[in-house]
Amino acid sequence: MIRFLFKLGLSLVVLLLVYNYFLGTPEEKSTSKKIFGEVIHLGKSSWDLLKDEKQKLQDGKYDMAMEKVSLLLKGLENAVQKSGDPKINEQFLYLTDKRDELLKWNETAKDSNKTPESELKMTEKEKSERLKRLKSLLQETELLMNQLENR
Repeated sequence: MIRFLFKLGLSLVVLLLVYNYFLGTPEEKSTSKKIFGEVIHLGKSSWDLLKDEKQKLQDGKYDMAMEKVSLLLKGLENAVQKSGDPKINEQFLYLTDKRDELLKWNETAKDSNKTPESELKMTEKEKSERLKRLKSLLQETELLMNQLENR
């Protein structure tokens, strides 16, 4: 319902601007031209932001976070082996597989040769998915650490 109302409101604003741009008074026309100019500027600025973020991602924006997770899991490996609990060992193997999957995904994202437009769109989707997976990995690692400390 909210989505519908938002679309309806946005459509009304666009229709009003187009109407004023072509059929409005001189004052309304100038206001519409000014708004269209600001929207174009916003679009260009957003495109530049996406390009910059894409470049940061390719330059290794997530590399430091992945290195920290890798070091954390390496440190946990000894504690997991000392515990001798098969359930904890299974959880640890799951976390290392998850980390390896994220590392592999990061490398394929850097090496992909897509068109610039689809690459930027995919980067935003991949970026949010990567962040979700990284947060999930960190939370699950923290749970494993807590289990090891409670033993």
